Amino acid sequence: MPWLNTEDLAEQREMLTEAQYAQLHLNRWVESEDRLTSVDDLRAFGPVCVFRLLRERCWRATRSAA
Repeated sequence: MPWLNTEDLAEQREMLTEAQYAQLHLNRWVESEDRLTSVDDLRAFGPVCVFRLLRERCWRATRSAA
């Protein structure tokens, strides 16, 4: 990028997390760092387990709101 020199980018790389740097300066889509799990973890469980997990969370949320 012509408006940033290599020293500025190196400073940013030290200040930011890896995901922040990739998103801001490398224009990459990244997962949130405060996520509970990743898409790959959910895929590893399989669709039935993911459905059960989501169903349980929704059930708990509706029970606690009542």
